[in-house]
Amino acid sequence: MKYFFVIPVLFLFYFDTYCQVDIQVIKSQSYLKYKAMVNCDSAETTLELRICANLAFQRSDSLLGIIYNDVLSHFTTPDLKKEKKFLEKSQKRWIEYRDEYCNLYWKFYEGGSLQPVAYLNCLTDLTDERITELKKFLKEINVNYEEE
Repeated sequence: MKYFFVIPVLFLFYFDTYCQVDIQVIKSQSYLKYKAMVNCDSAETTLELRICANLAFQRSDSLLGIIYNDVLSHFTTPDLKKEKKFLEKSQKRWIEYRDEYCNLYWKFYEGGSLQPVAYLNCLTDLTDERITELKKFLKEINVNYEEE
């Protein structure tokens, strides 16, 4: 009887671990402890490229969070409750899209040393595009956003 519980749990663990990349796991890789020793302007080795790709994604992901929260802050009045829900739903769907789309890169480069780099570059590119979209929206509603 206990095997009926254990087998599905093991299957879910396998599926979750090997079929989809967890962003938080990627962002906390042990190799990042060497980031201070890497110059991303001249990265050449796979490890250096991986570190730089990871750092670039973390920067973009953090900036996305800041800008998204800034956009959300403009939906505070009760008459904008519906629009705020729409924005939250669309952001969640966008993240799902980004992650699923970039999983194609993960699968395409499977087994290769550049697999994580290609995946992280995809995440960064799509995240940067989303940042541009949200900044454009802020501009449309007449909010000045300082460029970094």
